[in-house]
Amino acid sequence: MPNGSKTLLYTGLILTIIPLLFIVTGGIPAIAGSEGVAYAIALGCIILVIAGVLMLIGSLIGMVARRF
Repeated sequence: MPNGSKTLLYTGLILTIIPLLFIVTGGIPAIAGSEGVAYAIALGCIILVIAGVLMLIGSLIGMVARRF
């Protein structure tokens, strides 16, 4: 696996797991002082998760394409 795919894979994992843990454990209401801030933080976490999943997909496509 080339270094670029490894970096993309690890970055994708971090961007997927950490925001999900933040949402699941209830960390957003603990930080947010108002409902609007909580929604903004939740939306940011969801965007990070989507970016992480896209990075994982790109890494997997790169690994498969490298073999052919």
